[in-house]
Amino acid sequence: MIRVSSIMSLMIMVSCAGTEKKKSSIAEISAEPSTQKEPDDAFYVSNQLKTVTVSRSNSRLTPYLVDKRKAEKTVRRLRSAVKGSKNPDRKNLVALMSAKRMAGSSLSEVLATAKQLVQLEIKTNPKRGLPGFAKLELVLSALQSKKYALAEYYLYELVASSNKPLKAAAYTVQGIIRMNDNRLPEAIGSWNEALKVDPSYRPALLNLGFVSLKYGDFEKAKQHLSKVKRTWFESYGLMVAERMTKGVDKASSLCRNVLNAKPRYKPAILSCALNEYQGSGNAKAAISHVDKLAKIPGNTNIDSIGYQLRKSIEAERSKDRSKAKAAKEPEVKNGKKPN
Repeated sequence: MIRVSSIMSLMIMVSCAGTEKKKSSIAEISAEPSTQKEPDDAFYVSNQLKTVTVSRSNSRLTPYLVDKRKAEKTVRRLRSAVKGSKNPDRKNLVALMSAKRMAGSSLSEVLATAKQLVQLEIKTNPKRGLPGFAKLELVLSALQSKKYALAEYYLYELVASSNKPLKAAAYTVQGIIRMNDNRLPEAIGSWNEALKVDPSYRPALLNLGFVSLKYGDFEKAKQHLSKVKRTWFESYGLMVAERMTKGVDKASSLCRNVLNAKPRYKPAILSCALNEYQGSGNAKAAISHVDKLAKIPGNTNIDSIGYQLRKSIEAERSKDRSKAKAAKEPEVKNGKKPN
């Protein structure tokens, strides 16, 4: 069997402050002022801003990467707002922590803003500390900096939160830390815990789907990836899972969707070729896909697999032609052809 590498996607819930709703948003938290007292774990932002909850992957191919330039612009705007106020808006400080992290600021810079927030909180109530989602920002910043001990310190508290979005996010990050520490069963356990909190929690579904795909549990991959609203990225993962479980027609349909969105994405092109050849038995269509690989710059392992696939197809077609030719030739008896 020809081995096709799959994309491993580790998704986490992140918050990105900005003035525009991004196409990659999963859910938007209202920025309208509330007349009710907000609990400490409420996710809040300034009235002038919107905070968008998205999934971010470690793969640059996904449509969920945060625009760092927009994040940097937001950092500058929020920093000005905080500096220009004697009593900074606590919502601005939480949003600033998020924007700094999204812009790639160091953990120490995010901690500096967290310290400002704590100082502001204790002015009104000495018993108050960081709100839950501010702690989550510290966890995510620590994760980016590979400071896992600090991340886990806050996670122990966050996974016990009564706030469902926060709790699901915390379990998801916990799973990533465990995955990075090569504790796959525990990572899967954490993502399943996130789904117990919220069965439709997209980041956990995507993590479980792509991990299952990576390690060959294609039925589980289908189970998880079929539950999310799909972009081309999720469609690609589901296409591979369908192909590997003999869902030829579904794989073909998904293939068309993926290549319409990403016509030069080599792993998808190769998967489409394999589905046509191994699933549908359409050698001509398979070769058509493989030939597209040669026209796309860059020599990768995918190109090598495509080349070997084309050779295999050509060898088999040549063998079939030889058999067909032999079948048409008249039988030779005693070294003479019959009249």
